[in-house]
Amino acid sequence: YGIELTFDKYLSKEYYYMVNGSLFHSSYKGGDGIWRNTRYNRNFAFNFLFGKEWFLGKNKQNVLGANVRLNYQGGDHYSPINNTLSLVNQAPIFDERNAFSLQYPSAFTSHLTASYQMNKKKTSHQIALSIINLTKYEEYLGFRYNYQTKKIDLHQEPVIVPNLSYRIDF
Repeated sequence: YGIELTFDKYLSKEYYYMVNGSLFHSSYKGGDGIWRNTRYNRNFAFNFLFGKEWFLGKNKQNVLGANVRLNYQGGDHYSPINNTLSLVNQAPIFDERNAFSLQYPSAFTSHLTASYQMNKKKTSHQIALSIINLTKYEEYLGFRYNYQTKKIDLHQEPVIVPNLSYRIDF
C-alpha cells in the first residue's frame, strides 16, 4: 500500500519537467505466519525529470534535446548473514528466519540523455546518447566469501551504462 503524487509540465516553450514522489510499504506473510518486508520495500522514491529542446534547421524541423533525471529512493531490504555457517561453507548463508529485516542505505542516482532528431518529409532519424548512473552510485550486488580474509564481504560496484542509439521512423 502507499500513495503517489506526480506533477508534470508537458513540452511547451521548449522545456518540460516531471516531479514524482511515492511513499509505500510492501510486505508478505511467510509460511510461518510472520509478516516481513519484501526485498523491494524501499518505503519511498522521489524522481525529478527536466528536459529542454531546441528547434534547429532552415525550417526549424530538427530537434536537439537534453534531459536529466534525478532519483532518490530507499534501499532494498536483505536478510542478515549467518556468519558461523557462512565461514564453515565458505559462501554466504542467510538467516532466513529474519528474512529482509535489514536495509541498505538510501540511494541517489542521476541519468543524462542528449539527442538530435532530423525530420525529413517521409522519415525521421534520431541519434541519442544516454548515460545511466552518471553519479556512479555503487549498486549493492550481494555478499561473497573472501578467501584472503576468510570473511563475508559486501559486494558493491558502480554500474555506469552508456547507451548510444540510432532510430529511424518511416
